[in-house]
Amino acid sequence: MTSQLEAVVVREFFSRAVGECDSTTNGDVLSNDSPRLETDTIQKFLSVCLKQYFHCFPDESKDAPEDNSVESQLSADISCKFCKDDMAPVTLALKNHLDVCPLFPVKCPNMCGKMEVPREKLSNHIMEECPKTCEHCLYHDIGCAFQGARSDLTKHLQDNSEEHLQLALEVIREQRTEMGIQRGRLRKQEDNINQLMESVAKLTALCEETLKNNADQEKTINRLSEQLKEQKKHQSKHEKELKQRMAELENRELEMPHNGLARSPRLDGYGELVWRVSNFSRRLQRVQSGRCDDPMTSESFYTSAFGYKIVVWAYINGRGKETGHCLSLYACVLCGEYDAVLSWPIKPRYTFSLLDQNPNPEARKDLTRTRKVHDFKRDDVRRKGIDRPGRDERAIIVGFDDFVRHDELEAGNFLADDTLFVRILVDIPES
Repeated sequence: MTSQLEAVVVREFFSRAVGECDSTTNGDVLSNDSPRLETDTIQKFLSVCLKQYFHCFPDESKDAPEDNSVESQLSADISCKFCKDDMAPVTLALKNHLDVCPLFPVKCPNMCGKMEVPREKLSNHIMEECPKTCEHCLYHDIGCAFQGARSDLTKHLQDNSEEHLQLALEVIREQRTEMGIQRGRLRKQEDNINQLMESVAKLTALCEETLKNNADQEKTINRLSEQLKEQKKHQSKHEKELKQRMAELENRELEMPHNGLARSPRLDGYGELVWRVSNFSRRLQRVQSGRCDDPMTSESFYTSAFGYKIVVWAYINGRGKETGHCLSLYACVLCGEYDAVLSWPIKPRYTFSLLDQNPNPEARKDLTRTRKVHDFKRDDVRRKGIDRPGRDERAIIVGFDDFVRHDELEAGNFLADDTLFVRILVDIPES
């Protein structure tokens, strides 16, 4: 007789693994209500059913004693019939081993009729051998929607060869169309590449030309620098000579009698200046773009050797309402070295002339306009001329806002080599 645990193991085996066993009770040899099992029933299980799946007594020999008792069968060391793994006694391993045995024969889940497939080869059988495995048509990638058993695939391929060829033809047509589109894109890209190469060639040529010009300019700058150095040397020499000349004049002035003023007979009451204005167009552009301010002023001059000090103002872009259209000219009396001994107020008459630069002297027609100072009102005070200027007073300018229009300058011969000449005559009448 066996223990109750042994009965449970045997009953579990019967219910899960050996339902095909030849048993007179048809699997109901065990009962939860039976505290014990018949010895002959278990003996039959061990001798018939259990031996189908396990090798008992791996060391049996001709001389080995034959012991078929229940206790010896259940406690014996055994090995699996399928995978040959050694196992613990039946009471400890029988219940779970068959569920994981890699060589245990199982049925194909696709019901293909294959009844004994080792568990470890079941996946390979389904993927490569089973005729019931569901597969897609070989032409699935080009649009065939067939999906069925592997055994039906050959018949499908034979019966639908025309449809498959039609699908392949459509794919070929689509690919041909796409290839035409790609060829067009490729030609367009080739055109773009050619244009870029032409642009690169032009830029390369331009860069080379620029480098050459830079080299030429550098040479020119070096030559001008040398010339500037020479000019500075000459200028230093001239400044030294000028200082010597001024010192001689000061010495002569000290030696002059102090009972009166020496006057030059050629400049008695009358002064003249010819003002050269170069780079007129460039100056005008700089003023109009805001990079330079009006007015520009001439060098100051005297009406006589010891007379009134005058300067000329030029608004090259115009002044007041004439801004942007005309050249405006004015004269202004400055603080001079001899103002303390001159008569004030004064009413000077200014004659402005824009000199004609026609190569034929007989055809020249200068543009001349005259302005005389009269009595005027300033700061609510009536003035009878221009008073002696102070250091901090506002300058009084006399002249013309609309002396000449810019288009007249360009039309005539007043502007040559972007240079014009303005002559100013100053007459100081006796009061």
